[in-house]
Amino acid sequence: MSLVSNLDKSVKTIRIYKSRVQRGVLLVFIFAALTIALFVKMISDTMAESRNTETLVNHTYEIIKYIENLKSTVAESESMTHGYVATGDTQWRNALSASHAKTIQLLQEVRQRLRDNTQQKRLSQLQEELKQKMDFQQFLVANDSITASVKEKVGYYGDERHISVTINSLFDQFMARQHQLLHQRSEASVDAKNRALATTIIGTALTFIFILGTLWKLNRDILLRKVAEEEIRVSEQKHRRLIEDAGVTLFTSDLKGIFSYVSARCFELTGYTVEELADESFANLVAADWVERVTDQYRQQVANRQTESDLEFPIITKTGRRKWVEQHAVLLYSEEGQPHGFQCVVKDINAKKEAEEKLKKSEE
Repeated sequence: MSLVSNLDKSVKTIRIYKSRVQRGVLLVFIFAALTIALFVKMISDTMAESRNTETLVNHTYEIIKYIENLKSTVAESESMTHGYVATGDTQWRNALSASHAKTIQLLQEVRQRLRDNTQQKRLSQLQEELKQKMDFQQFLVANDSITASVKEKVGYYGDERHISVTINSLFDQFMARQHQLLHQRSEASVDAKNRALATTIIGTALTFIFILGTLWKLNRDILLRKVAEEEIRVSEQKHRRLIEDAGVTLFTSDLKGIFSYVSARCFELTGYTVEELADESFANLVAADWVERVTDQYRQQVANRQTESDLEFPIITKTGRRKWVEQHAVLLYSEEGQPHGFQCVVKDINAKKEAEEKLKKSEE
């Protein structure tokens, strides 16, 4: 029974655990890379959405500011008109013209910024009402005297008050709509930020759980691998003791026959110590007339991928004595499945061979 045959299952188990660990590490790396890429994409999208909603909020604030300025300018124009009617001071004319120019400019600024269709229609209506009001104000300040018909128009039930009421109503509707948009867009901005926070928290939690689970599995596989390695070590020691107690010599070598391990029984078999045989070639012990045959035997074993073989041949001990041995050789394979050496059990059969030789001679 060979040591390799007894330990083959444990070796395969170690390879399986090693492969699992390598796959686990690769899986963690791939998942981490994908998670980072996904987080970057999600954060980028969320930030873009947040910036967009923030832009809309700022845009709404800007329109509100322009509407407030427009409303204030309209009120100033009305105050200037009343000042002229009350005092007849012609300086109010120039001031009113400047105020009207400012009103027109503000209307253009608001129109350029509006995106809401309802507000655009409302602005067109407001612009028409403001044009009527400004035309009437220009008419008032262009006359040096106020006639009865003009007084009627600026009276409580006159056209001027009706236009002012309509304009103020439009301003109120305009501002109400802008504040509604502001509220909606502010909520959208808050929602975007909350989604970003929730995405980050959930994503981080899931990633942490996955990595924790993977690391737990990796740690478990590593521990199982260490247990298997310890079992192999104990089993090797046990089998080597059994082999040595059985009176046989165990050695391992590379494909060239260079010893990498020799059991202590080698001294009884060859007369050489373990230290003397270290890094020596197995062929140095084989009888000269058998070297070629022994070499061919193991060369064919490698070429044919033959797992085990048995061969009887003579060796030369340190004292020069010729001694017959029986060698059981097991071909060793690397993790890649390539032959890389031999493990051999050598038994002294010299007494058996001598007995056979005596029997043969007696029969002759």
